Amino acid sequence: LGQAEFMLLMLTTQSKEEYALTIKIYEKARARVKPTGAMLNSAIDAYGAERDFEKALDVFDEYEDLAPRDLNAYNACILALSLSPHEHHFDRAVELFGDIDEANLTADEVSYHGVLQSCKTHGKWRLGLELLDLMDREDDLKSDKVAHVLALGACSV
Repeated sequence: LGQAEFMLLMLTTQSKEEYALTIKIYEKARARVKPTGAMLNSAIDAYGAERDFEKALDVFDEYEDLAPRDLNAYNACILALSLSPHEHHFDRAVELFGDIDEANLTADEVSYHGVLQSCKTHGKWRLGLELLDLMDREDDLKSDKVAHVLALGACSV
């Protein structure tokens, strides 16, 4: 199989929420072809869904050697880490959110939703409210209902 076939298999299994199978396909693909950015994003997402947060970080960390990191890569990792109950994963998600700007990229709704989900998971309501304010100060972005629900959820933990 080539890149395209592996990617199709990964996307198909991921769309059916068969994350363990997505991971197995990724690991086979990794041994046979150079992964594309979409394959890496899919793997990060699958590892996060399977609660293997360290593997999600490993894939993100090796990403730059394999494909140019884009906003989707940052978002995939932030979203994966947002599910983790561990404080160091919260810190890393917030760090990655900050790294988006340093990479000359612009955070979007998905970026904000991911880091706000992390705030909710960890009860970091002050940061959640600061992020809502920051989101509203963006030129092309305004906080939406999802962002407000996530920030309010951080207040209730």
